[in-house]
Amino acid sequence: MDAASWRLLRLCLHILRVDFAATSYRRESRGGQLMMIRDWSWHLLEILNVELRIGADSVAPVAPSVTVANHMSWLDAFVINAIQPARFVAKAEIRGWPFIVPCAK
Repeated sequence: MDAASWRLLRLCLHILRVDFAATSYRRESRGGQLMMIRDWSWHLLEILNVELRIGADSVAPVAPSVTVANHMSWLDAFVINAIQPARFVAKAEIRGWPFIVPCAK
């Protein structure tokens, strides 16, 4: 199996993991849920070979907080969640996209 096929397989398995984790996610404490979100996002970036660098002058948000970010790509949410799990506000049109509705419940 070549590297691209292996990465695609890992990505598909990682995405499917959301379905399996949904049950245990609901039973976790809020802190446990945030850790699951952070770990899942971090692992996704790793699979996609996205290197996340956090500068020494970066300031971690203090909870509760509001982070305002200019949308650059679909990776933004996962990068932010890998650092500090957050809730996102999105346009209403995504309600009809496949895989979004089950994840939002």
